[in-house]
Amino acid sequence: MSVLKASKHWSHKTSDARRILNEAVVEFSRLHRIDAPTLRAKALLHFFQYKDKIEPKEIYRKINEIAMAITFQLNNLRGIIWVEQADKVDLQSSFVDEIHSNTGSLIIKGLHYLKYQGDNSGTHYALFSQNNLILAYGLVVKPVRAEVISNVRKSFNNELPIMSLSRLYVVPHAPKNTVSKFLSLMCKKIQYSLPKFIISTVVDANLEFTGISYKASGWSQLTNINHLGYFYKNNAYITMRQIQNKFGFNDLNLISQQSNNSIQHVIVEHSQKLLFGRQVS
Repeated sequence: MSVLKASKHWSHKTSDARRILNEAVVEFSRLHRIDAPTLRAKALLHFFQYKDKIEPKEIYRKINEIAMAITFQLNNLRGIIWVEQADKVDLQSSFVDEIHSNTGSLIIKGLHYLKYQGDNSGTHYALFSQNNLILAYGLVVKPVRAEVISNVRKSFNNELPIMSLSRLYVVPHAPKNTVSKFLSLMCKKIQYSLPKFIISTVVDANLEFTGISYKASGWSQLTNINHLGYFYKNNAYITMRQIQNKFGFNDLNLISQQSNNSIQHVIVEHSQKLLFGRQVS
């Protein structure tokens, strides 16, 4: 496994490349009527692997290609997710329910910037509109990363069960307060089987996520945790869970020995992830 530091072209928010990338994200998210945060995250995950400076026209070309792929997937999911304008949504009538893992997989693989959900463990939840169309989606699992578990325990100082919101996706035309509504109703749904618990999530600041929706929903930023970096195989982003499923372990030194440099590990300097959590009781 080859290890390299992300180029300043992409890792520094004030760089010319990042400025051009953000301009392209704004333009194509508007033209394709898709959400800018997802498009930006997908674009950054693509470009982090490149050391060389890329011409502006190539940045625009690639981001338009990503935007077209998102639009294609949105059209494929018509009849499952909400694709109309936000002013047609009656958020007061929305409700949360569990959905089948196959439906959750369609949303993650088609629309979420990380694409991969891991194995079939966890529970899939969705916020439904008055027309039974999905406005928001979340995958809740038991956390496996020791650093997350220890920091959550330290922050809340109790032995309540810990759950992790592993994936969150909100449709492009969802109205304001959709995330807060979804998180609140989702936690109440979990309480049917688990009256008291702690729920946590990790936010990647490198992809320009800040966790503002969690803060607005009453979650607290607990601490920062180490960022493991990004992994690529054949120029495509892959998750640590995919690597673990392939090799049977997640030790970076062992993976480096067995991958024969087929996996590229990109580290973004001075980067950490933001750990958020909330006690539900």
